[in-house]
Amino acid sequence: MNYSAPVLRISDPASMIASIPPLIGFRPVNSAVLVCMKGTVVACGARVDLPSPELTAETAAQLAIVVEGHQFDSVILIVFGGGATTGDLPYCSLVTELKTRLSAAGVDGFVAFWAAEAAAGAPWGCYCGESACTLAGALPDPDETALAAHNVANGLMTAASRDELHACVRPAEEDTLTRRTTLIEHEERTWRHSPNAAFALVSAAVDDMADGKHDLDDLAIARLSLALQDTRVRDAALSFATSANAAAAENVFFALTRESPAPYRAEAAALGAFYAYLAGRGAHASLALGTAFQACPDHRLAGLLHIAINAALPLKTLNGMALRAVHESLSLLDEQD
Repeated sequence: MNYSAPVLRISDPASMIASIPPLIGFRPVNSAVLVCMKGTVVACGARVDLPSPELTAETAAQLAIVVEGHQFDSVILIVFGGGATTGDLPYCSLVTELKTRLSAAGVDGFVAFWAAEAAAGAPWGCYCGESACTLAGALPDPDETALAAHNVANGLMTAASRDELHACVRPAEEDTLTRRTTLIEHEERTWRHSPNAAFALVSAAVDDMADGKHDLDDLAIARLSLALQDTRVRDAALSFATSANAAAAENVFFALTRESPAPYRAEAAALGAFYAYLAGRGAHASLALGTAFQACPDHRLAGLLHIAINAALPLKTLNGMALRAVHESLSLLDEQD
């Protein structure tokens, strides 16, 4: 199987709106969230802060760029926050501006909704403007949606805020990283291993994570960091996307992103970004890419992923590209036996 967003059925707008927090990884506040669909599949998305009036056109243009040039079947905008519930919904000008830009670009199937907040019982409504519209009500609990349940089952939690989301890449204490740098340098001189042995070490860490063994000691972190410096091993680590341990692999790579010192964390961060993006967690992927670039500004895999995400490359296409890279890397590993 290929690692991708879970197949879940959402039958009504309220459930769709409530599923945004587990989809993007945190509860958006005073935000506009764009969701682009290919059939019934979420192809890509974007989140921006709600703009001041003078920045409305600029924000609409920023969102339109995500959509233009792609043949999405539907585009959904959800405005979270921004005003009272009586009278006209807030940020109608943003919705109108975006709709105008998308229509000019030949994009059909645009709908927009509003919710006071991403929380159980929050009022929500539709921007269709029709007086007879019955699309309104109170949101279900985002933590009780099918997507949230799927994420929890795979060890993935929804952050309470965007700031809390940053914890997924927040580095360990400086003295801990300094200690591990010294250990990595020692292991680099003394650890004798083949590429296959290095990949086996990564595989074992993923298996352990899947079995609920979440702790990585200093030696494991040092050797895993060194293993991923071999691009054959790193690229072969994309192969977990085709297994039942894909979520466990993502958790391993994000753990290494936090626990490894620079520049070694760059490889794990790029892998974490890959897995997060394939699972539809664009916010996690963007944070991981930022960490990779901080650790290694010219990181090649991170650069390719950055291009893919900005171009809203379909997940199926990215998955196919990754599988080809995996095949080539595994072949190279076999040659080392």
